Amino acid sequence: MEVAREAGEMIRREFHAGPRGSAGHAPIDHEAEELIRARLTAAFPDWGYRGEETGAKAGSDPDHWWVVDPQDGTAAFQLGFRGSTVSIGLLQRGRPVLGTGGSGFCLKAFLGPVTDDIVVSPALRQEVAALTPA
Repeated sequence: MEVAREAGEMIRREFHAGPRGSAGHAPIDHEAEELIRARLTAAFPDWGYRGEETGAKAGSDPDHWWVVDPQDGTAAFQLGFRGSTVSIGLLQRGRPVLGTGGSGFCLKAFLGPVTDDIVVSPALRQEVAALTPA
């Protein structure tokens, strides 16, 4: 997904300029997620969205949910360590079916189907289930 690469590039530029924020909270996380959320909800307006920074919004299609962490590794990023990742997943009927991870530090994004090895935390499943209309 191109948006994962773009968000990763935003984070890389922030890293080299000197990360803003403190205590594991960085404004760039919110900014990157706003980009991701805008792109995904425009392309898939009926699907739900749950982001670490911007919260959740159910769509009219209860079977599909985007799950986003715009920067996994914020605290380390703020300490000057490279390697944070933009994580975007798609749940279909509560099961992960697609995932991407990208980093502005290696300028690559990876996209692929999810295998049965992937585990979605029970807390996330419960949260998405609670937001999905019956």
